[in-house]
Amino acid sequence: MPRVLPALLPRVPRSGARPRWGQAFLGESFMWSFALALAAFAATYDPRWFFLFLALGFLATFLFKLRGRSSRPPAAGT
Repeated sequence: MPRVLPALLPRVPRSGARPRWGQAFLGESFMWSFALALAAFAATYDPRWFFLFLALGFLATFLFKLRGRSSRPPAAGT
């Protein structure tokens, strides 16, 4: 049942895993590029800037994912 106040102590034990900041940045990179595209459109009222930044965001996200896929070690058991 949800509570109104957050718990002061954690309710689940630590996993011991280290954060993967590169993977986190990659996961949010498209959202940041979309926010940048919206900001560019709001500043200029020119849809060309919106679509330019949006296309660059798609391209960057694709390239980041492609790069991450090629540098990942093979999965265990394959």
